[in-house]
Amino acid sequence: MVTLESIQSTYPNCADELTILKSAFPTETKFDLCNEGVYVNILVTPGVVGGPVNVCFKLRVLISSEYPRISPLVELLDPVGISDSDLSKLESDIKDVLHSSAGEYVIFSLIDFCREFVSSNIPSVDCSICFENFQREEDVNRSFCNHFFHNKCLLDYHNNLLSTYQSELGAILEKNPHCPKEMRPILRFPCPLCKKELPPLVEVPSDCV
Repeated sequence: MVTLESIQSTYPNCADELTILKSAFPTETKFDLCNEGVYVNILVTPGVVGGPVNVCFKLRVLISSEYPRISPLVELLDPVGISDSDLSKLESDIKDVLHSSAGEYVIFSLIDFCREFVSSNIPSVDCSICFENFQREEDVNRSFCNHFFHNKCLLDYHNNLLSTYQSELGAILEKNPHCPKEMRPILRFPCPLCKKELPPLVEVPSDCV
């Protein structure tokens, strides 16, 4: 990671633009120097306030010493909540933005375009349980492992896990009413895809803890 000051002295051609960019997006923007120029890394989100971010990606822009005469190279990294087809469309649209802005300072135009692309905050990937798409932002549950579910689908899934566990526990206690807790099975709520433990969406009875 490099400082803005070191970039300003090495690449005065983009110093003003990057200074304004860092001021506008202080936490989302990071810089790296390389032999080819300056990498500008911006975390693009819908800009939601007080709610979860369901869609995001990193915009990586390589600026050379010939910028803006030579357009920057752009990469999209670590997409979350974006389908392959939407990602391909975004990449194609970005090429159009670069072409129409040839010879101009373009970073803010790229950011504005990308933020508009994800502004709905509704993922274009399908629910990993029912395999249907999402229609409303409030229906979306994004797990910490970056898998997406309808809230109702995940709630039903957790209710089913709890019901199955209670049946198994009941069968064990019927055979051995004094079975100690450490010998009983553990109630878990794994992600349906990667099996990482998720917080339960259901109230867990004390006898299941």
